[in-house]
Amino acid sequence: MKLSNIALIPDPQEWDLFFRASTLLKQRFDSRFLLSKSSIPHVTLLQVEWDRSQEDLNRRVAPFKNDVTELDLLGLCFLPGRHGEVWIEIPVKKTSGLTQLQMALLSAVEVSFPRIKNGVGDNYRPHLTLGLIDNGRTICLEEFEYSLLRKRGLKCALELGLSGPSFEFVPGPPYE
Repeated sequence: MKLSNIALIPDPQEWDLFFRASTLLKQRFDSRFLLSKSSIPHVTLLQVEWDRSQEDLNRRVAPFKNDVTELDLLGLCFLPGRHGEVWIEIPVKKTSGLTQLQMALLSAVEVSFPRIKNGVGDNYRPHLTLGLIDNGRTICLEEFEYSLLRKRGLKCALELGLSGPSFEFVPGPPYE
């Protein structure tokens, strides 16, 4: 079974910007990941285990290939992984159009979990990877509580605050 990646690829005229950013991060943080002509910049829509022919997958994806999707890039993210590594990514704005494209592709390839290897729907986190640092301690504080950055189901309540350099809480229910 092959692992196939259905992804959005930036215009090749833009690749050098991503290559330079990835090279700089490799030099600065000893990243083991490097974008290059053999590992091009991309935003994964679906990563699937595919047990049929590559031609079959190409046929299913072909109807989507003529459309151009515009993406908004949202800065730089250092995301701790589960094994002490740190992924360096450019987050991509998740739009309804991007979610609809992912759902349409999911329907076209006709696969289901566990053969889908990336987040789908609400769990989809579009991004473009620039680097991967094996030892995240080289850039992070040793005492930092890394589980905070992967917390799921954080309970929050809507509150009023005063804006400025900091968020000044205005007491009221439920946190008075």
